[in-house]
Amino acid sequence: MEHPNGTVEGLCAAASTAFALCVAFLAAWGFQGQGHWRIVDLLVVLPLAFATGGFGFTPYVTTRPVQTPERAAHKLYGASVVLVMLSVIAAVIIEFGKA
Repeated sequence: MEHPNGTVEGLCAAASTAFALCVAFLAAWGFQGQGHWRIVDLLVVLPLAFATGGFGFTPYVTTRPVQTPERAAHKLYGASVVLVMLSVIAAVIIEFGKA
């Protein structure tokens, strides 16, 4: 299957941007000033850490020298997006559960 011109560059740029946003969200969640970590915080941190790693490896997977690297890169990117969404949903539920 042929991909349009610029697909690899677009996927790499999107993954790099998402990586930066994940790192920022991870820093904001980790230093929110609650004083100590709770077990429930792992519901936010673990999916977000795996998503950050997935976004970080997407450019590598996209540009590796194999026949069709884009398919695997799209799957990795999609899985990372799902993990970010799960992490954000968990963060919202945890914050509203405190009140």
